[in-house]
Amino acid sequence: MKQIQNGLLVVVCGVSALVAAPGRASPTAVVVRETLEAVVKKGGGRLATSTAREAAERTLTAAVRRYGPRVGPLVADGGLELLEAAARHGDDVIAIAGKVGPAARRTLALESDRLVPLARRYGPEILNLEVKAPGLARRAADTFGADMVSPLARKAAASDLPRLVAAGERATSPAARDLLWTRYLEGGSQFLKRIDWRVVLATGLSVAAIDAAHRVTAPLAAAGDAIRDNPEAAQQLGGWMIWLPSMLWSATPLLIAACLLWRFSLMPWHRRGRRQRNRGGSTERSSTEAAW
Repeated sequence: MKQIQNGLLVVVCGVSALVAAPGRASPTAVVVRETLEAVVKKGGGRLATSTAREAAERTLTAAVRRYGPRVGPLVADGGLELLEAAARHGDDVIAIAGKVGPAARRTLALESDRLVPLARRYGPEILNLEVKAPGLARRAADTFGADMVSPLARKAAASDLPRLVAAGERATSPAARDLLWTRYLEGGSQFLKRIDWRVVLATGLSVAAIDAAHRVTAPLAAAGDAIRDNPEAAQQLGGWMIWLPSMLWSATPLLIAACLLWRFSLMPWHRRGRRQRNRGGSTERSSTEAAW
């Protein structure tokens, strides 16, 4: 009897599992659903119709089975165009997308024909540089070299990249180009502003021109570092700089009045001097009269 009860329990559990199985979404289906929701939230107008959504589900399901669940976040950032780029250029498009930021993934998906060859030649980091300075990534890589793509993408300000690349292109030697980057890291935008661009355009960017700009920029950079390192002292100095002019301005009327009194001999000691001279003159006249 006990064996019969155990057998029935096993049958019931098996039937329950079979009934519940169709209602439980598979991991692939979960990734597909979440990815499509993310695409729609970011403006997936192509999924406006049910037909387009079904086609996207089929394409994305095949991609998840091919590349694994990691493709979901990549497509969420890059859009369905990323899968189209992978279909045209190969599986390494997905590998490249996994090594760059969200904005670079979207740029790669939209401009894959131009950017995939660049990423293969210079490395995925060039896509982050392209996002920071559209159209300058290849010039920067050709000028400074493939090994400088990552430092440029991470450390150079977007507003400085056009001038930095232009200066690098005009460098008269590899040593000048290397020194340009070193001095830029030390002086930043102020260093680039103090380069004599008339000389650069006429004769190129030499080591001497870089050193001249650095000598002007270095004290300013040192002052900026001192302010960042000692904010309290900088605040006190700023207070003195505000207080001193205000005090001088308040004292200006008194200074003007003193100058006028001095100019016209109206100061107190001027009056004492006149009285002494008058007494001296009276004494002399009395002596003279007595002698007569």
